[in-house]
Amino acid sequence: MSLSVEWDDLEQTILRYTFKGEWTWQDVDNLRREGRALTAARNQRFDVILDMREMHLIPRNALQVVRDRYNDEKVPHMGLIVMVGANSLARAMLDVLILLIPRMFIHYRYSDTLNDAHRS
Repeated sequence: MSLSVEWDDLEQTILRYTFKGEWTWQDVDNLRREGRALTAARNQRFDVILDMREMHLIPRNALQVVRDRYNDEKVPHMGLIVMVGANSLARAMLDVLILLIPRMFIHYRYSDTLNDAHRS
């Protein structure tokens, strides 16, 4: 498991979550707490990059877990969320979630590269 979160730029306008290898939903919960700690004092918009280029499999029950755990979470000042390098399974799951809970995913985008994500 190798998950991390850090500011992607000196201006702290882009928060990057990196997913490498295998991970669990508990790992994601811990990572999200770290991300919230980084953004807690923010009074201006920031965007998020979900770097999935080196991610392996998504843990079991992903659709249910995302729907149940993260459906109503609101993060102040968060703008776009760009998924970078998501494999076809991750993209298909997000497409299903968009159909099930469209309001939750209106700010999500796909990108193949980090450079493209920065231009989003």
